[in-house]
Amino acid sequence: MMEAGRVTYYLDLWRDYMQQDSHKLGYKSKSTGFVTGGLHSFEDLGEQIDNDAARVVDQVIDDLPTMQKNALYVVYLSQKATMDTRVLEYYFDSALMMLQRKLKEKNLY
Repeated sequence: MMEAGRVTYYLDLWRDYMQQDSHKLGYKSKSTGFVTGGLHSFEDLGEQIDNDAARVVDQVIDDLPTMQKNALYVVYLSQKATMDTRVLEYYFDSALMMLQRKLKEKNLY
């Protein structure tokens, strides 16, 4: 089973990924004189790896039961809670347990 701290790390990546501005104009923020496949620096490589991991986490979260998914959206994406605090805590804890198993199955360590 995955360590709880790793689940939190991946949820933080997912939250940041979900809150990124998706209305960019499409212009590169950096420019080089040669083709690099979209990578211009070590930081770009790290960002690409993080974004890939965040997409995997998003897919896993999307496959969770509705109540667990909603609890993660409330806690991590600040969506309005539609459930009692105790119920939210129960489903959030349940979601974390499910993520510990499912993220490891997706080869995220």
